[in-house]
Amino acid sequence: MSIFGLNNSTISLETFNSVDWAQDPSYNTAVSYPAYVEYKATEMTNQTNVSVTSYAFIMINQEISYKDRITLADGMARNPIKVNKLTYPGGLFSHSEVYL
Repeated sequence: MSIFGLNNSTISLETFNSVDWAQDPSYNTAVSYPAYVEYKATEMTNQTNVSVTSYAFIMINQEISYKDRITLADGMARNPIKVNKLTYPGGLFSHSEVYL
């Protein structure tokens, strides 16, 4: 059994495309994926060393970047605060752990 079957949640992933002249980001079309979603508040520091609160933790079998936008089942759409990409021995991608 996969870890993604433990929590029957679906998320929408919009991968980053580009920014326009006003520095507003644009994203590719949203695609739905099964994921493990856990709603919990966690204090952490973001990429710029600012203390922030993450309200959701997800594990997904897709590579995620900090620029992507993730929409959870409750409608919360956010960019990741922290992304951990886990690999198998030998460097083969396993899954991503993402804090939103």
